[in-house]
Parts: sequence; C-alpha cells; structure tokens
Amino acid sequence: MKVFIDCDVLLDVGLQREPDFEDAMQVAAAERFGAQVVATRNLKHYKQSPIRAIVPTDLLTLLD
Repeated sequence: MKVFIDCDVLLDVGLQREPDFEDAMQVAAAERFGAQVVATRNLKHYKQSPIRAIVPTDLLTLLD
C-alpha cells in the first residue's frame, strides 16, 4: 500500500519539533494512513509520538 505525502504533510512535519526528520515523516505517513502502530528499532525517538511505536518482532507477533 502506498501513502502519498503532500505539501501539507511536509509543512506539518516541518513545524513539529521532532528530533529526527525521517521519524517525523514516518509518523505523519502513519497518521495519514490511519495506522495503529509504527515499527522501529529505535523506540526512544517515538516517545512523544501520537502513534504507538513497537519493535519489528512485536509487529510480527501482532500480525500472526
């Protein structure tokens, strides 16, 4: 599935005070898609995320 990022999303991400631009883009894409979780190996970057972050192995368990 593709999630398209437009100028509005980029502007929203640019106005956020996230420590990492790529992480902020992933959160924005997840919000646009309506995702319940974001899979990452770096949970500390997602502490303030409105979407719950989990490690990839936990995601596989959820999908099983």
